[in-house]
Amino acid sequence: MSRLVRYIVVFSIIAIPGRILDAQNCPALTSYPTPSYDLADIPPSETGIGPNLNIAYVDFGPRDQRVWFGVDSVPGTPKIFYNRRYRTPFSTDWYWEFNPSPKVVDLSSSGASGGMGDVIYRSTAPFFNPNDGQMYPFIMYNIVQPTSCDGAVAGILHVSFSTNGTCWTTPVRVQRDGSPSFPCDGGTTGVPVETAGAILDTSSNMIYLVGIEGNIPLLGDRNNMDRTQTYAGFAYPSDPTHLYITGELSASGVVSPGIPGTSDSRFKPYNYFINHGIAFDVNSGYFYIGRSYPYPFDRGSSGPGDQPISPVTTCGSQASTCGGPPATLPNRTQIYRMFVGSLSNITALTTGTWQLLDDSGHQSGYWNTLMTSYNPTGACGINTPLQPPQTAGNRDYGSVAFLRSPTGNLSTGIYFAGDTFKLERSQAPTCATTFTEGTNLRFFTP
Repeated sequence: MSRLVRYIVVFSIIAIPGRILDAQNCPALTSYPTPSYDLADIPPSETGIGPNLNIAYVDFGPRDQRVWFGVDSVPGTPKIFYNRRYRTPFSTDWYWEFNPSPKVVDLSSSGASGGMGDVIYRSTAPFFNPNDGQMYPFIMYNIVQPTSCDGAVAGILHVSFSTNGTCWTTPVRVQRDGSPSFPCDGGTTGVPVETAGAILDTSSNMIYLVGIEGNIPLLGDRNNMDRTQTYAGFAYPSDPTHLYITGELSASGVVSPGIPGTSDSRFKPYNYFINHGIAFDVNSGYFYIGRSYPYPFDRGSSGPGDQPISPVTTCGSQASTCGGPPATLPNRTQIYRMFVGSLSNITALTTGTWQLLDDSGHQSGYWNTLMTSYNPTGACGINTPLQPPQTAGNRDYGSVAFLRSPTGNLSTGIYFAGDTFKLERSQAPTCATTFTEGTNLRFFTP
């Protein structure tokens, strides 16, 4: 596609009396309109790499859709990129406002790693930032992991604030009653999470959150893998930096297909809601959640102390060249729903049964000694047989994000299956950036 002449665009900032704009970090943005032909053709980031793993896709209306996403261009330095998909009145043609997608958050100077969670918006600016005493219309829950905590904690929950979705405050650490301390981070306290999602319930004026445990030793214990290790909670817009936990999500109905030919539970994926996305359908009362998992999988040969977050065996020497089995990423996604009626009844998620709606992704590239009938030579690229209700996908799907309203409600039966980071892929195991990283548009019936 030919390049257009760049020009500066002045953003209209939501007018809120008394706003202190210099509390935010505002990037210089240069518009570069680029045609869009579907929701998933998001222009790549400034690094040249497309959106992968964590994205937040918000449908603001029939002519305005916005997306925030992360990439893995420089491991250990979390950056968040942004774009806006729009069309003019009386036109059916869509455009992306920027190409490439500009960086709006950069925590490189902190020496931390991490990623983003959900973005939610309310025009009344109900979200209070205790750092500057101001109210904001946008918040973003994100994950920040101090480098000193690598291998111990997957991340620590934070929240950032914005007036317009492009200027963001410094992330504020979220706390909960009885927050654990992190010796790896000098004894500071916080909420350990791997990923987190958030929905604003305007009827009860509460933020409902779902996050997966971030304590890596707990996730690595094979005895915990029949649990979801994923928790529901809530916070108030007037105090979004304090989280109240309501309970662990039910594992009833979670489908974790084992390796064909063996009943050994060791070769069954975990029930964790890794790299999940959430949404709520106000019309039907269903709560939706997606998760990712590797298939096949090996929980480990013995009890606690193993590090079984890996495929059974990887092709060639990829496990060592990619940084070891813990770095291996999921390659399938699932979509579930559960009837709760209203978000105020979110505790139903801890006792109810999930209904599986979709299980898609790739299945090639992994093998183990139990699969000699499928892979007699141990060569790379073997396809592990899919089992109903699994269906084939055209690539690895490593994360889930729903198309949502500004407050986090389900917009329609669309989700985005994100590519994995630049580590191992079942389709073509590699540690190199391919510049084909991106997100795939997927459909389901709500």
